[in-house]
Amino acid sequence: MAPVDYRTSRPLRRLLFGLGSLLTLLMVLWGSAQALDALSIEEERGAQSYLGVTAIDLRHAHGNVDLVRAEGRRTIVAVDSRHGFLSAHERSDTLRGGELRLRGSCDFLTLGTCEENYRIEVPRGVAVTVRTSAGETIARGLRGGDLDLRSSAGRVRAIDVRGDDVELRSHAGGITASGVRARRLEVDSRAGGIDVTRSAAPRVIASSAAGQTEIELLRPPLSVDADSSAGGVTVRVPDVGYAVEARTSAGEEDVQVRQRPGSRRKIRAESSAGDVSVLPL
Repeated sequence: MAPVDYRTSRPLRRLLFGLGSLLTLLMVLWGSAQALDALSIEEERGAQSYLGVTAIDLRHAHGNVDLVRAEGRRTIVAVDSRHGFLSAHERSDTLRGGELRLRGSCDFLTLGTCEENYRIEVPRGVAVTVRTSAGETIARGLRGGDLDLRSSAGRVRAIDVRGDDVELRSHAGGITASGVRARRLEVDSRAGGIDVTRSAAPRVIASSAAGQTEIELLRPPLSVDADSSAGGVTVRVPDVGYAVEARTSAGEEDVQVRQRPGSRRKIRAESSAGDVSVLPL
């Protein structure tokens, strides 16, 4: 029997050599581009004032957002940015019908260096919507209007906020609400804990997929719906009597408030993996 020739054919060897050479060239070019991007980083700071704003809609990819209460009626937007030559850098702002639309220059798939930090002074009664991909979002001292803050990868915080509907969401980060007064408060974290303290709202919804859920309300709520898929749940409220539903799949249940089945004030606290407590404040 003739010996078997296991050698790769010449055309295939040429093809593999060509693909390897091309891959090496692309890696060299990419490394060079990244180095040039790092050397070309520019910093930019600027601020713009707007009058007649009733709603703010901010959407951007990379950087922090700081929302603070304005002293007067003007909305002031300050941006501190860093960007290299690989990143698109073209912000936009449009004021139409009272709505101020702000769009950041960092694309969600930016290849180079691109970071923008926003600081916005928000007048009383202005509704605010923020969508960001990576970075911390914080609202401090805002008064009136709806507040909707969402981050794909960053913490979300609301401190000393008075609003109508307040929604705080993060796909990969914890959520803090401290001193929030709202008609409706909803907090949701897919990968992080939830900490609501010294707050008040007739209706509260809190959900964490991976972390503790802690709720402290200074006024008796009409309804609380709190759950965690991987962490304990603790609800602290003034003890005026509630219809309580507390369940856990792996942990202990501790209900110390007065229970009044059929009460219009309802609390549901549930965990798939952790203790559940409903305690008097």
